[in-house]
Order: sequence, then C-alpha cells, then structure tokens
Amino acid sequence: MWHVLLVEDQAIVRQGLKVILEQDENIRVSHEAENGAEAIDILERYSIDFVMMDVRMPVMNGIEATRIIKRKWPEIKILILTTFNDDEYAVEALKEGANGFLL
Repeated sequence: MWHVLLVEDQAIVRQGLKVILEQDENIRVSHEAENGAEAIDILERYSIDFVMMDVRMPVMNGIEATRIIKRKWPEIKILILTTFNDDEYAVEALKEGANGFLL
C-alpha cells in the first residue's frame, strides 16, 4: 500500500485527485496539506511514500518544499503538478529532486 500526501492549496482539486488516486486499491491518500510548510509538518510526524504536490501555493511553494523534502527524506517520491505551462518550473522542480513533473 502506497501512502500518499496530497499538497494543493485548492480543496476541490485535492478532493478530485483523492477520488481518482483511491480508485487503485494499492493507494491510500493518508494526508492532505494546503502548502509546502504543512506538507513538511506532516512528513515530520507520519510515514509517507509519495507526495503529489502543486508547484504554486501560498506560504511555501512546491519547489521550495521539494528541496527540503528531498534533503530530509530522499526516499520519498515527489510528483509536481501544475496548470502553468512554464518550462522554468519543470526544470527547477527536477533540479531540486522531484521524480516527475505533470502539466
């Protein structure tokens, strides 16, 4: 079972992603966060296998959160999500250790 953390500032998007992901019986969205700072707080307390993270969020964006997460927990897989077609986001996210980038 994969334990997933969804990090997205829009609740309706988080809920939609959760419904889609949990169609697979091997995936459980065990936690949700509204920004990168909340994600790091959750990772300090819980065991997570996979983070699906928005790139643009208030408080702490997905790039900065990815940098911190990969330094502290390099084994955690991170997929960055965005609706912004900007190559700079993709390059920066992958440079900081994201395992994938989905537009």
